[in-house]
Amino acid sequence: MHIALKEANETKYWLELLHESDYINDKQFESLMDDIKNIIGTLVNIIKTSKNIK
Repeated sequence: MHIALKEANETKYWLELLHESDYINDKQFESLMDDIKNIIGTLVNIIKTSKNIK
């Protein structure tokens, strides 16, 4: 899960670069950022929960 979180954060970084370079428009950026934020939040919750189980 830690690797998945690292990859999700890297994806967020690349989305920001794509938006800043006008490769994707505002609507696309907002939609993709909502998705990646949900994914990151889910991964963080999974990691926290798995630490509490041990």
